[in-house]
Amino acid sequence: MQEQKPIRKRKKKRRLRKPIRIFLWCMAGSLCLYTANLGVKALGAPARTNQTQTIAKTNERTLSSSEPSASEDSNTIEDHTSISDSIIHNSQPSDDVGAAKEQSDSNVQDNQDESQEEQSSVQSSPESASAESSSSDQDVVQEANAATIGINDAVIDAVVINNEPASNENAMINTEPKIETIATILVDAGHGGIDPGMTLSDENGNVTYMEKDVTLKAAQEFKNAMAMINPAIRVELTRDSDTSTYTDMATYSDVNELNNRMAMIGQTGANYYLSLHCNSGNPSFSGVDLFIKPNDEFSSTLADQVFSAFDAIGWSESKQVTTVDQYPLHVVTLSPVPSMLVEMGYMTNETDLAKLLDDQQRNTLMQQLAAAYSEMILSRQAQS
Repeated sequence: MQEQKPIRKRKKKRRLRKPIRIFLWCMAGSLCLYTANLGVKALGAPARTNQTQTIAKTNERTLSSSEPSASEDSNTIEDHTSISDSIIHNSQPSDDVGAAKEQSDSNVQDNQDESQEEQSSVQSSPESASAESSSSDQDVVQEANAATIGINDAVIDAVVINNEPASNENAMINTEPKIETIATILVDAGHGGIDPGMTLSDENGNVTYMEKDVTLKAAQEFKNAMAMINPAIRVELTRDSDTSTYTDMATYSDVNELNNRMAMIGQTGANYYLSLHCNSGNPSFSGVDLFIKPNDEFSSTLADQVFSAFDAIGWSESKQVTTVDQYPLHVVTLSPVPSMLVEMGYMTNETDLAKLLDDQQRNTLMQQLAAAYSEMILSRQAQS
């Protein structure tokens, strides 16, 4: 006979367990919301104050300034001015403008992110507390952002102004004292252009040296020498290149060319006229020849000083002065001012030619001639 298994009674499930659990969770949730609401109301004002202070401190770190917070409306203009002055005095480079602006924008973005997080946490509270906290936080953020933007504008303006190039840099007044011109010398480089003057050729008939080239170099060297010796004496040249001064080739003649050079005396306001040439003749002839007007006391005294100056450098042992009443020369005879024609040496003499072609020796000769003119002019100025 089979044993009967004991019948197990199934326990009835508690139907009230789930509803009770739900009820308890609701109560706990309500209690948490209520507690959070009380905490937000109690801590709302200090939180906003701390946030404002955080934004102000961030702006102070961005500007590296010890000025008061720019969020106070009454001091905003003064803060901007002090910040601009501080940056101008510190001479912040223009490259920092982008960095300063980027840092300020980053601070504003961080502040906005913090505000959004706080708003999210507050939104979990009842509607009244959430609305009040969100509105207050937005006002604080807007005020802080406005202050930051205003400060950023001041920073950028100050830096840009500080690094802006001086508009009147090229218009600065030259404070160097101007040298008053006490005299003007018109230096005539003999010949030029289609007039070569004395020429030397090789055994094949090819031109090797021309007088117009030597006289042009000498005239330029005299001008440079006078600028160093006495800048108060202005030097003008009848020509500064291998050209004729009379440009109308249809009517060109030696007389027209010489008359044109005489006209340049009045055009330049010259007080003295100096004509530079090279001589020619028998290969045994050498030395320096000076031509002046017979009653020209200035040029007569100057001739003695010129010879003394040339002797000092051992230029030539043969020297003589000729007046134009004995040997007429157009540019000396017709000159309205003290004039002198200097034959620096003979191109037909090997010794003289070597000196005339040597840049260093010829330049030394022009320095001595310029020094003689300067001494004579200064002496004449002192006597008048």
